[in-house]
Amino acid sequence: MTGRWQFEPQPVAYVREYGQGRVFYTILGHDERAFRNPAFGKLIHRGIWWATRSNKSGPVRCGIVGYGPTFNMGKLHADLIRAAAGLSVTAVCDINPKRTDAAAKELPDIRTFDNHKKMASSGLVDIAINITRTMCMPRCRSICSRRASVWFPRSPSASPSSRPAG
Repeated sequence: MTGRWQFEPQPVAYVREYGQGRVFYTILGHDERAFRNPAFGKLIHRGIWWATRSNKSGPVRCGIVGYGPTFNMGKLHADLIRAAAGLSVTAVCDINPKRTDAAAKELPDIRTFDNHKKMASSGLVDIAINITRTMCMPRCRSICSRRASVWFPRSPSASPSSRPAG
């Protein structure tokens, strides 16, 4: 799925195999209006179920990578995930101890991590929701090599497909 950004075609959503995992990527959905749109909800659910290869009952357990304070993005994404049918937040990962402390305080029923590899291997997450800056995303790809990943970059100008694997 493509759209235009600064008059150039850019990917706005796609799926791909990555290692033994799968990636569902979208730049869509940065406000409540999108999450209220039934077509957007269908896109997100289909992408998540494809990425997780899920055939189990119960909610998809989401881990958030990046709980940054800018515009309260970590809490905003956590609240939107928790409000979506079929999803739950079970873990948050951030390298900044102040942010993991904030996540633990705001979301007392989750576990926090300072390393994305530890979160990926914890058995607590089915999918990683990456809300870090796009320049940080390649460092977090080890999650999607074993698990599923959903990418929500802050800027459509750089997608995971345009970044080197790392």
